Amino acid sequence: MGPVSGTTTRRVLLAFGALVALFAAASGYALGRLSDLHEGTHALREVGGRAREARELATAVRDQYAHLAHTIILGNDSHRRFHSEARARVEALTRRLAEHARDADERAAVADIQASGDALDTLYRDTLLPAVMAKDARAVEAAHGRALEWVSRIQARVDALTADSDASMAAFEARVGAVERDSFRWALLLLGGATL
Repeated sequence: MGPVSGTTTRRVLLAFGALVALFAAASGYALGRLSDLHEGTHALREVGGRAREARELATAVRDQYAHLAHTIILGNDSHRRFHSEARARVEALTRRLAEHARDADERAAVADIQASGDALDTLYRDTLLPAVMAKDARAVEAAHGRALEWVSRIQARVDALTADSDASMAAFEARVGAVERDSFRWALLLLGGATL
């Protein structure tokens, strides 16, 4: 076998260089998409945290209402302490949601939840509990009706916050799927082209 010419050596080096460049491009593209997914994962974690807090708040509001209902059913103030504890939990969760609100709409929803919770608590302490203790069935019934309105309003706001979070998570899942398909397609094209 004779010596290899400079042209052949150059061709082999160019082909090898092109192969390395294509592999580098495919790797760079894949790393870029991984970075996008990493950032999206952090955003998803935040959205998921807000959704969890909103669901916890819904549960806490139901607990607060349950103690209000027990006050009516039992006809005494034995659930006053439990109502106060549930109210404190609602306030703490509302504060956390306010701290993590991402935009003006979320802040407005949380502010409405807080105001409605305050109104529910005031109704309990200033109207319902005194009516229960006075055995004033008509006043108890009226206060209970208003309490249900406040609880329904809070629940609707919490449901809206949760729905927004769920929609954000669904959009991210769709984006992940698109990035995976796109990355796979480009990797196949670049790596397939490198073998030609």
